This record gives sequence, structure tokens and C-alpha cells, in this order.
Amino acid sequence: MRLSVPPRFSGDYMVGVREQLDGMVMRYVSHVQGVLLAHWDHTFLDQTVNIINECPFGVADIEFEALIWAPKIGQKLYGTHSLSSPSHLSLLFSRTFNVSIPLQHIPQDTYEFEATNQDDEEEEDSDSEDGLIGLGGLNGHGQVEEVGRWKSRSTGELVGQGGKGVKFTVIGMQVTNQMLSLTGSLLADPHNPPSPPPTPAAAQPMRDSPTPEPEYHSQTPVRPAKKPRQNKDKENTNNPIEPSHPIPARASKQPRPVPVLEEKEEIDESFLSARELKQKRKEEAKAKRDARKEKKAENVMVAAQAVGGDMAVGLEGAEDAGAEVGKKRKGGAGEGGQAKKRKE
Repeated sequence: MRLSVPPRFSGDYMVGVREQLDGMVMRYVSHVQGVLLAHWDHTFLDQTVNIINECPFGVADIEFEALIWAPKIGQKLYGTHSLSSPSHLSLLFSRTFNVSIPLQHIPQDTYEFEATNQDDEEEEDSDSEDGLIGLGGLNGHGQVEEVGRWKSRSTGELVGQGGKGVKFTVIGMQVTNQMLSLTGSLLADPHNPPSPPPTPAAAQPMRDSPTPEPEYHSQTPVRPAKKPRQNKDKENTNNPIEPSHPIPARASKQPRPVPVLEEKEEIDESFLSARELKQKRKEEAKAKRDARKEKKAENVMVAAQAVGGDMAVGLEGAEDAGAEVGKKRKGGAGEGGQAKKRKE
């Protein structure tokens, strides 16, 4: 095994090797694929300790004798009862390593779970010698209250009663913080477990997804269309003469098409990282700015069309009035000439 010895053991690297191995005792060591229980007879494979680059730790290859506990899948072991619940059975192997047996690996035709009453709990706590307790809530003394025990259907004997060992088959191993725990089975064929039956603890209503789903409406809300402006042209009732050129009608304001609102998919922001959330905020702000610019441009276009129509109507009216005045002057000059002729 190769170890990195701290520089404070530079005077005697063997002392550092033993101290490091002592810290691995009762922990799962991946190099040996098991839990280190004891070690002795340490020797260096080389006469020197290597110091690589600027790292002050000394790297050394060592050889030693050790006692390893390395369980295998399918191995048969015995454990003592630790905790009970309707969903699983917990055991202790050698009173040290945790073993969990799920509900689907407990034969229901052989064992059944029986809930205990409060009176029965008090009697069992006073009469039990091993002090084993079941899974439940904490009482006022900080101890776990027993809610029930698994027992045999045929004899009525509790599983693991009196510290009796429970035989199980190893079907899984988990390593958490260098601590090894096992998953076991009480079935004769643990590779084909039946589906677990519903239990009071497991029969709970299904929860909704944390991500809200978008609501799709059958009718999309649409803003009511604006009424077009009525064309009010000025008419001169005293002037019977019609204009030679027809006055163009004022361009009426057509109702703008109402945009259809698109349903946007809602995103649960609790699952976004800080970078993704910031990018999402930038995109939303940019979309709002573009919408405001587009709306402003539409308003400017409508105002320009309205001003252009008013100017066209004013120019046509001025031309008609000038033509009418010219005709009246010509008519007055003709009448004056006829009057002079009559006097003569």
C-alpha cells in the first residue's frame, strides 16, 4: 500500500505509517476492498521515502499484515434485532455493522408485523434484559419508543427475541463516510422478491410534482378591438357650387390586429443555478424592452397617418375657396359694363 506520511514524522516515518493505519481501523478501505480491523508487521518496500516536487509529504510503499472484513453478495450471515417498523427490519452484525432488510425481502407468509400497545411497551421495557427497542418516536428521556415487532405467524415468536440471531442473505453494500452498511434478505430466493404489499406507513397519497405545470386555457384572452374614427368632413351649405376635384376622404384609422397571447411554459426557478437564473432574468428584460419599442413605433406611425390626413383635407378646402372667390369677381365686372351701356 502507498501512503503519504506528514512531514512531522520525517524523523521516523514508521511512526507516521502506524498512526495513519490506526486512523483507518473500523473503516472501509477501498485499496483492500473491505473494513480494516487490525494491522501489524509493517515494512518498507524501499529504503528511501520519496518527496515529489514541492509537496512536503513523504510517499512510501509499505507492506503489512492485516485483518479485513469483506462481505460478499450472496453470503449468509447472522444478525441481532435492532429496530422494527412496518416498512423494514434492522439488524446488527457483530453489534457493529448495520443491516437493513426492506419489506419486499421479508416473507409475508412467514412473518407479520404486530403493533404494540402502550401498556405492553412499558412491560417489555421493564422485563427486557437486552434493552432492544423498536423504531418509533422519541420519548421524554430521548429514547426511541417501540411501535411494533415482527413475529412468526406459526409460533408467534418475535423475530430476534432474547438476542437470538436472525439469518439473512447479503444482497447489497453501501459505503457512507467510509462506514459500511449492508442490505439483507430473509427470502429463500432473494433475487426474485415479490412486490411489497401496502402498509400503513407506505400507503400515503401521492404528492404532486414540485414543478408547476402550465395551465392551458381553451380560449385565449383577447383585448377588445378599438372602434374606427368616423370621418367628419367640413361642408359649406352657403356655397351651391360643387368643387371641381373630389375631396379625398380622410384615411380612417383601421383597428390594429390584436396579438394572440402565447402561453409561456413556467419554469421552476428553484432548480436553476445562479448563472442560469441570471441569464433568464436578462432574457426577460430584453423581451420587455423589445415589446415597448415595438409598441412605441406603432403609436408614432398611427399619429403620423392621422396628421397627414388632416393636412390633406385642409389643402383641398383652401383650393376650393380660392376658386369660388375668383368666379365672384368676374361676375361683378360683367354687370358693371352692362350698366354703363344702358346709361349711354
